[in-house]
Amino acid sequence: MTQEEYEAIAAIDLKCDNDQIGDVSLNTAITHDKWFKYSIIEKRLLNKLVTAKKKLYRELYEYYSGKAPDEVYERKGKFQHKVLRQEIGTYIESDADMCELNEHIQNQEYKIEYIVKTIEMLSQRQWQLKNAMEYLRWSHGG
Repeated sequence: MTQEEYEAIAAIDLKCDNDQIGDVSLNTAITHDKWFKYSIIEKRLLNKLVTAKKKLYRELYEYYSGKAPDEVYERKGKFQHKVLRQEIGTYIESDADMCELNEHIQNQEYKIEYIVKTIEMLSQRQWQLKNAMEYLRWSHGG
């Protein structure tokens, strides 16, 4: 799912009107579980991206050091400069494919952070609902 889709779902799941406090309280555990499952799914995707980054790093290292298979140079083109060993990291980090993958990883981390914060809000929700119910009881004379 996209960040925007998670935000739309959170807006629904975190909404609570005074007349829905009881239902929301009863469904908090189910909602919490749903968001926990979202976090697991997104963390697995992040792990796949991190693994892909490691593979890409190795491929780019071989490419910039001149050790890649011939088909890589046919596909990507021969690199025209001799790169010193200590400079390879700079070329790898600024490579278009690596930059794109790093951006994807960063976006995935932001998505996970959003989900974790939503879970934290849901975890605190029982206390907030309890206080709201006590306030409503008090305000109605009970």
